[in-house]
Amino acid sequence: MICRAAVALTVALFAGQIQAASIGLNVGTNMGAGALAGPTDVRQTNWNDAAITIPGSQISWASTVDNGGAATTMTAVLNLTGPNNGTGSLGSGGSDDARMLNTFIDLFNGTSGAPNAVLTVSNVPYDRYSVYVYLQPDDVNRVAGTQIGSRSEYMRMLASGSIPADGSGYIESDHTTAPISGPDALNIPQAHFVKFDALSAGTFTANLWGDLSNNGAQRFRVAGFQIEQTFAIPEPSTALLLGVGLVGLVVRRRRSSQSRQRSVSACSLAIILVCGIVSLLAATSNAATVNKVIDNFTNDTLDPGTWTLADRGLENTGAAGYAGDTTTNNNQLTLFSNPTSTNQFWYGKTLESVDTFSSNIGTTVTVDRVSLSGSGSAYRSSLWLYQPGGQYLHFSQNFGENGWQYNPTNGGGGTNIAAFDAQDGDLGAKQMRLVYIPLGGTNADVEIYLDGVLGATHSFTNWDNSVEFQVFLTGQARASGDSVAAVFDNFFAYNDIAFIPEPSTALLLGIGLVGLMSRRRRTSGHGDNVGCNCRCTASAGIARLSLLIVAALAGSLGLGEEVFANAYTEAVLADAPVAWYRFEESSGSVATDSSLAGANHPGTYNGSFTLGQSSGALGLGKAMDFTPNTSLRIPDHADFDWGTGNMSLEMWYQTDSNSRGDMFTYKGGGGDFGIHSAGQGADSVSFYLNGYNGLASGVAQGDWHHLVVTRDSGTVSIYVDNQLKSTTTDTDTMTIANDLIIGANHTGDPGSLALGFDGRIDEVAFYSYALSATDISAHFFSSTVAPEPSTALLLGVGLVGLVARRRRGLSMRIGGARYVLALALVVACVVFAGTAQAAFLTPISVTANGNVDAGAVADNMINHNGLTTAGTHASAFATQNHWRTTSAANTLTITYDLGAQFNLDSMRVWNYNESGVGGGSQPNTDRGVQNMTVSFSKDNVNFFNSQTVSLSQATGLATYTGEDKTLADLKTGTRYVKFDVLTSHGSNNGFTGLSEVRFNTTNDEIVPVGVTVNQTANGGATFGISNLTDDTGMTGFGNEQSQEANSGNGFIGQWRQSTSGGNVLANSEIKFDLGSDQSIGAVKIWNFHEAGQTDRGIDEFAIYQSDDDTIYSLVGTYNLTQQSGSLTVAHDVIDLNGLNVNAQYLRFNLSSNHGDAGFYGLGEVRFFAAAATIPEPSSLALLGLSLLGLSLRRRRRA
Repeated sequence: MICRAAVALTVALFAGQIQAASIGLNVGTNMGAGALAGPTDVRQTNWNDAAITIPGSQISWASTVDNGGAATTMTAVLNLTGPNNGTGSLGSGGSDDARMLNTFIDLFNGTSGAPNAVLTVSNVPYDRYSVYVYLQPDDVNRVAGTQIGSRSEYMRMLASGSIPADGSGYIESDHTTAPISGPDALNIPQAHFVKFDALSAGTFTANLWGDLSNNGAQRFRVAGFQIEQTFAIPEPSTALLLGVGLVGLVVRRRRSSQSRQRSVSACSLAIILVCGIVSLLAATSNAATVNKVIDNFTNDTLDPGTWTLADRGLENTGAAGYAGDTTTNNNQLTLFSNPTSTNQFWYGKTLESVDTFSSNIGTTVTVDRVSLSGSGSAYRSSLWLYQPGGQYLHFSQNFGENGWQYNPTNGGGGTNIAAFDAQDGDLGAKQMRLVYIPLGGTNADVEIYLDGVLGATHSFTNWDNSVEFQVFLTGQARASGDSVAAVFDNFFAYNDIAFIPEPSTALLLGIGLVGLMSRRRRTSGHGDNVGCNCRCTASAGIARLSLLIVAALAGSLGLGEEVFANAYTEAVLADAPVAWYRFEESSGSVATDSSLAGANHPGTYNGSFTLGQSSGALGLGKAMDFTPNTSLRIPDHADFDWGTGNMSLEMWYQTDSNSRGDMFTYKGGGGDFGIHSAGQGADSVSFYLNGYNGLASGVAQGDWHHLVVTRDSGTVSIYVDNQLKSTTTDTDTMTIANDLIIGANHTGDPGSLALGFDGRIDEVAFYSYALSATDISAHFFSSTVAPEPSTALLLGVGLVGLVARRRRGLSMRIGGARYVLALALVVACVVFAGTAQAAFLTPISVTANGNVDAGAVADNMINHNGLTTAGTHASAFATQNHWRTTSAANTLTITYDLGAQFNLDSMRVWNYNESGVGGGSQPNTDRGVQNMTVSFSKDNVNFFNSQTVSLSQATGLATYTGEDKTLADLKTGTRYVKFDVLTSHGSNNGFTGLSEVRFNTTNDEIVPVGVTVNQTANGGATFGISNLTDDTGMTGFGNEQSQEANSGNGFIGQWRQSTSGGNVLANSEIKFDLGSDQSIGAVKIWNFHEAGQTDRGIDEFAIYQSDDDTIYSLVGTYNLTQQSGSLTVAHDVIDLNGLNVNAQYLRFNLSSNHGDAGFYGLGEVRFFAAAATIPEPSSLALLGLSLLGLSLRRRRRA
């Protein structure tokens, strides 16, 4: 049984983990990449315009595809074979490509005796694949904008070898796998597909019949097809087969009382083996190739194996003979040009990487731009991603023209990066970074960072993922007579590694419960002897449960380590340390430098050191145990000569003593720099540079801690466990002539140690710039320890033990199956139900095109007008109740902004609900939307996951409650939702409209358990701080009233503070206690809105987070909108997704209001969990259901 569970677990975890390749051969002559949007589970990574011919009675395709590095020509032929076979047509022109109307084969007036056509695909280069055949019904009588969902005819499916009888068209394959009817092809009116799944032969054939009803006005067009590569479960390795065999051997149950006594250890070992297999597979599945390009420019000449030098103007290769120079002196790269007489704008020296990077793998590129100088009108330094003949992303500082910007097009101009405006004039040291993120198909994002801060994201929808890209560095002058000198250093680029995700807590619990559920209960005699007593007591059963869960967690630890290790590695390498010591050695005396710079700074272990110790968090691997006479000595190097500039030092440590122990020393001619544990008292860590300059207290001895010390423009900051503990000023030089020491101080000679550290140290990294708070958070959270189990999980485990309690009576034995079922239900609730609670979201804004009629503006769709608390919508026409336009329905686009990223699973739409004139019997509800395409975006630029939604006509009555529309799948991380209207329910005077729209999120609303303010209360309970979180004054529709407007009745239900009595707005701090650590993704805030006094509302404020209500770290500074004072008011949304806001306490530090000198206040505050992706039910749910069936299978003796 456990053996089966092991196999089921393996299948559930790894089936579908590998992304499928996809080859498409379209009939359309000019179909662009990705133009045919097939089902959401097909990634069209290569859509080819094949060579097409129509020789008489057939249409044929041919396309060369990549078959494991070898070119293979895959062909397809559609032969017209029947007596009424129709015709083929080779179209021209591209205006109708999106509807696949250019080239096709018509099938009509078929007979059951023979198919109209036979489709044959040959030379398929995949072991396993699926075929999608794209079809169009009834093109002759096609009505523009009509969706296939409203048509009466589809191609019907036939089992292999079947002959059609009557009705409309049929399609049948001679393969043994029956075809599967697919849904409408997305974004393509009147097109759907038929899928043939799990094919394995190199040739595929299918028979197609046209309309057998001989309705000459009805026909079917074959418009294209797609081959999708699929993957079977990988061939098991010898180790896997051995593990599965051992599982079966260990759990083989003998029915003697002696063997039953060993059941606990056998079952535990089985679970550990299952988890071991998972870890083994995870380890062997991560053999992705990492491509790295590293250059610290230490040589006097360029490395021809790394770079090619070229002249470039704009995004194009320039003419030869440009007067410029490139040098790599002083361990840096200078791209220099003298004033030139060329008339071409933006022209200069460019380094082009020799290595190329796959467009299917994420890539991070970082370079230190040391300085930029020049003369003339303008000049720039640039970092590029460059796809030959394809797409570009050019990130640059254009001094004299637009400052920091990016340009994704082949031409002049660019997009200003507003987040970097304050640094437009700073020509000094800056770290530039581009992160390329493939999103499947032709979609990709590029994130743009400056000094570790994300400033912009550009989304491509036409990135050719079949073409690799290069990386460029450029120094360019703008025009004739201009000059430039762009200095760079520390360049690196590397591909990300795709790893199997770490199993969730739910999955780990499920693995542990496999053994519990599969335990066969028997009496000491025969299994059917209900009169005997069970040997196991209730306490023994619960002990088994505990043992199994612990075993599952322990067995999965290897996989968790693997995932966290890779995450931490990527986070650190992305920030380009100049040296990084991981202490992974198990023997020897040499410490490896694991930075991307290579082994430039190997260290030497000295004294009584112990390698191979456990580190402080998942994924950190091994650590070194230091004693007071132990050290790691690192030879002095120019990379460590930071002078008075910026730098960072990072490490993990655990001290065994509250006596002073120095963890780092850099002392000699030029200064004395160190990091000390307990140097200024117990439970402290301090920064020393020619004197104590920084102290972090409250750092518990005996615990592992993540420590980062940074110096940024003379400000020294100490971060401990992602919390800013101390800031101070220091401008002394750090250019010191001596070796560096980890784990001790010394007397001036690094070989003569003093004040040695007693404890463990790991992951020591040095950086030539100041890590940002965002960088530090990324490092810390990528290796954080496993989270505490939630209350629901602990409750579930307790209930499992309660349900599993064994009683010794006849009634229990008869009802045993019910108890097992109860157990399964508890497991299902705990593991799969989750804690997501649905809540309605009101968008913060909406835009719509079209001609607004009678003042019925788009805001009426989100401003609650006409909507009651019960969810009914008024039917009387009023300009504030509905949105209405006189523009044609199929030209309308509506976009809703939710203010932050949320996970959406459904929406409620109140269609246009206008009753007839004077309440007559002819309502105007046919003005409502009938069909529309809904799509989703995080940036309001690129919209994905489109689906067609049909809306019912409204009733025209005041009791109309709208309708809920379920989304095709969970729309994760959505901020913007777009409606593209296709049709309305009629043509009543040319009007189209909607009444109200809400979206449903699965993100938990987090209700604070307390809220306080540090100012003296001077308004009593009427204005009390508790009004911010208790729903007072909130009104409107929704399962949580927090989504709606605050009352406009004066200031009732709001928090208001007077500046009298010593209260100062700028000193005000509002603290929210969330009850436990929470991951926060969004904050919704209704500002103060007393009519005529809205200038009392808060303008600027900062958000801080803390785990312990002692040490707070800054999240960000934000501004709130001044309200109108009306009964129905808007709200602001602060988007915290991606900022690693994980805390129990959030604090608002107020800075200013909108102008009132005597009062300030807020209306209501709501917190929402981060928009984390909730897994599809496939792996987890299928695993749970499989194990449920496995556990309920009862075996009994005869």
